[in-house]
Amino acid sequence: MSTADKIPGLMASIGAVPDSGRRFDIPADLATRQYGISGALLEQLQSSGLPMRQRNGAPFFDPYDLANASLHLGLSSIQRMAMRTWARTLQKCDESATLQANIKFLPAAASPTDPPLHELRVPLRGNAVHATGVIYSLLEQFRHYRFFMLPEVCRWDMAFIEAHGICECGGASTLLTMRARAMDIEARHCFGLLIAEPFSTGHYWTELRINGQWIAFDPLLLQLLHAVTRLDPGKWPLHRSNGAALHRLCVIEAYGNTGAPVLQGFEDQPGIAQPVIVMDGQTLVVSLPTTFIT
Repeated sequence: MSTADKIPGLMASIGAVPDSGRRFDIPADLATRQYGISGALLEQLQSSGLPMRQRNGAPFFDPYDLANASLHLGLSSIQRMAMRTWARTLQKCDESATLQANIKFLPAAASPTDPPLHELRVPLRGNAVHATGVIYSLLEQFRHYRFFMLPEVCRWDMAFIEAHGICECGGASTLLTMRARAMDIEARHCFGLLIAEPFSTGHYWTELRINGQWIAFDPLLLQLLHAVTRLDPGKWPLHRSNGAALHRLCVIEAYGNTGAPVLQGFEDQPGIAQPVIVMDGQTLVVSLPTTFIT
């Protein structure tokens, strides 16, 4: 499908997002450098309805709108580069039985005398668990949803997600957990790390109890990686667990007024990340330096 053919569907999804959630703080030159959107393409998107605001005679755009445009039009960006590292983790988990991740983090209660960064060693073992029966059918429902960066005003709004078929990891995992429980499937909503080299990042997913064990499932992420990174859908179908690339920090048991999860405590070694400066001042929040060892 050509770029021109992709734009109407993209703009329909962008248009569904409430304007109240937008920050118009990205100038046109940064749209090119950071999101890979050329000046000509940016003008084409504007003529198709891309929201923008004029400031001192120059257009400014919302970062989520630009990130979604870049991702779904197949452009080169930091976001796409990060997603390729997520896919590589899954591929490496299949290739090595002894792979471990060495993750550096700053403890929440760090004192001036502590080392600047602590280390967390996480084993990465290939997990070939495939769901069957009703759980398989439940996971297949997420084939109809599209990964889309959303602002806080609608990120956790289940009615918005179901109406428009767009969500990111937090909303998708909330919806999956709710639907599983409605089907009397034991489910828990989790937050932790999506492990990748060189940076692991914060992530939400759902765990379902199968034969007495909690098994992680993340169909939206796998579908995204099929499209963006060419992760093999034959080896990594939506109903396969990707738990090998995840490290749980906490189980979510409460939600705020907007539906956002309340993270009440971390298991293992609790920590917070120092933002990592990547390009043009952009920060990847909860980005932890990570190396793989065997």
